[in-house]
Amino acid sequence: MQELGNQWINNRSVNEYDKKWNIYYDALVCYGEQYGTCDLAWNVKCKLPDRLVVGLGHWLGSQKSGKRNRSLKIYRFSQLQKLVDQELLDWNMTITQFTTKGYDWNFMYDLLVHYGEEHGGDCNVPQGYATTMPDEFEVGLGMWLDNQRSFFNEDKLPYHQVSLLQLLVDSGQLSWRRGYK
Repeated sequence: MQELGNQWINNRSVNEYDKKWNIYYDALVCYGEQYGTCDLAWNVKCKLPDRLVVGLGHWLGSQKSGKRNRSLKIYRFSQLQKLVDQELLDWNMTITQFTTKGYDWNFMYDLLVHYGEEHGGDCNVPQGYATTMPDEFEVGLGMWLDNQRSFFNEDKLPYHQVSLLQLLVDSGQLSWRRGYK
């Protein structure tokens, strides 16, 4: 959980929904100021200066979803677009990119193998499993593996990646089936 240390003034609210939206938006801006990006994983929670804990990642995912299905209010869209224009936010960032923080495929594969070593040779990571890196970023290894299975089933996984994962399948450490665990 990230702790946001900056205070902000929230005097734009008209109703309770707008007030709550503005609090989350202001928290996102503070997060961007502290970490250099407003793109964050869906499971990121932040502690506001008043000690209120907010699910900032989930909220941001909802805003991006609202943009995609055109239900995001114009004011809210324009506020978030300011962050996009400042290159602090990417409307198109996927959940895979959020959960892996840009770590490359081989790094994630190594995490998978390490997970298997720690779990008696079983590399079937539960979808919700995340591991905390030294920089305190939670990497969604379970979601990453679920995505690899999807890419495999859709014939979208490059051959060399299939080959490495197939080694784990052949040794009984991994199943291509989704929801194995």
